[in-house]
Amino acid sequence: MPAIRHEPADRRFVIEVEGDTAFISYRELPGHILDLHHTFVPVPFRGSGIASQLTAHVLRYADDHGYAILPSCPFVAAYIRRHPEYRGFTA
Repeated sequence: MPAIRHEPADRRFVIEVEGDTAFISYRELPGHILDLHHTFVPVPFRGSGIASQLTAHVLRYADDHGYAILPSCPFVAAYIRRHPEYRGFTA
């Protein structure tokens, strides 16, 4: 799997998969909070775990950099519900 990269100017984390781009977009809110508001995976790659990999990466990034998470994206919110180790990250 290709590396996930942070594109701070576009406020997103991306991964390239066979020439397509999957990403999680965020907004930085006051109080050192990342609002993860949109996850996109190209149709041919949905269900392959890419969104989960992106989400886990962003949550680790947030933890490493002292951010709390506002999971506005339904996928991110569901991921956090399924992975209790990340529940303490939410704002």
